[in-house]
Amino acid sequence: MPNINAFSTESIVSMQNNLKTWLDFYIKSADKQLQGKRDLEAKIQELQNLVDTKLSLYTELNRATDFINASKEMLQDPSKAYLYEEQATKLTTVINEAIDAQNKADKLIADKEKERAAALEELLKLQVPGKDSYIKFTDENYKITASLDDIVERTKLVAKILPYLGNVYAGNPIDPEYLKYKTVDEYLQVGTPAYDKMVTTINRLKEDILKEFALGRGTKDSMGSNIDKRIKTVVTDEDVINLKPLIDLADAYSKRALENINRMRFTIGVPPMKMAPISDKRKAMMIVHALAGYQAGQNPDFKIGDSHVGTIAVLLVPHAMTAGYSENVYPSANAPIISNHFTPEYMADVYNKLELMEGIKYFSDYFNDTEAKSGHYTNIILPQHQYFYSAMIVGNVIPENNSFSSYRVSLTELFYELADDQYKWWLKHFDEWPKVNPETDLNRTDFNNL
Repeated sequence: MPNINAFSTESIVSMQNNLKTWLDFYIKSADKQLQGKRDLEAKIQELQNLVDTKLSLYTELNRATDFINASKEMLQDPSKAYLYEEQATKLTTVINEAIDAQNKADKLIADKEKERAAALEELLKLQVPGKDSYIKFTDENYKITASLDDIVERTKLVAKILPYLGNVYAGNPIDPEYLKYKTVDEYLQVGTPAYDKMVTTINRLKEDILKEFALGRGTKDSMGSNIDKRIKTVVTDEDVINLKPLIDLADAYSKRALENINRMRFTIGVPPMKMAPISDKRKAMMIVHALAGYQAGQNPDFKIGDSHVGTIAVLLVPHAMTAGYSENVYPSANAPIISNHFTPEYMADVYNKLELMEGIKYFSDYFNDTEAKSGHYTNIILPQHQYFYSAMIVGNVIPENNSFSSYRVSLTELFYELADDQYKWWLKHFDEWPKVNPETDLNRTDFNNL
């Protein structure tokens, strides 16, 4: 240890000054870091309050949550104290950008509401019987009498009446209109014994359907006259009770879908379709058919080609003999829906937007369209179609951040008209009387003899 007597007075004073300088620096640095910690804690709380009370955008919520978690982790590490002030500044930027994004989203929704109201007002002024602007799609014999271009222009107007339907992945908002409706989870009674019974029943039906797929049943050629190749799985009376949550969901989806369909039909002078007057057992049959379509969309190895499947169950859905049509219109192979308040009304609007966009893009060329590019759109406007029902299958629900979840969805819709006496006569005349008749075969449990 050096002898202090060996140092000059000047050297001692210099060392004292250096020590004082370093102490002052340390004290100021520690004080600065302490203030940086306070600032960071305050910004974390401010950002958390923003998440809890104002933000609704999927992208901004995820970004904010990531910054909150990273900042909290930083606070737990004293060796990162020198970064607190810088991180607090970053959070200030995140807060300002999030508020700006949310304000823009709110304005977008408000502007959309004005556009919706204006479009509806214009539609009601145009579609008045007797006015030159009134459109009537077909005559009483179903011959198209209106200009296809006029139909398309009117369809554009109808599309504007839908609520805002943006892409949450791109930072778009979810229209707050949907907040007033029950969620899919509420319809399915998630977390209750009723939900557990439903899942058990669905899993058993799914297993039966997969076994039939493995036997080569359900492929597209079974949708025609090859009824022996249709999937033969049907529901029991006990299944109907257990599937009640899905039936309630199907009812809600069908109600909203029918509202959308009939708005389009009104716009071009087509009588409204009616909700199919069917029992819960028939609705459960529709769910079996829709479940087969869901599984087809998830299992491309079956080489079905798409989600159009043939089942006995769908033949039992109508309340009477029909000239009908069913289709899986939204395959489960599509990208999942992301939402923190997913409702059947939202899903019905999403699909209706797709139908309308299809009509806008392709219907002008309807008479030359050999590929039925506007087929889904045409289904909702054909005056021959009298009754409607649809089933919505929701699977592979994956929770994400901030109460959002992803939902894999498949939709199957049924349009039908009742078979008149002449149609039935022709069926008998050509020996084509159906092997499955909804009027007589609903309670059959075994179709293996077909």
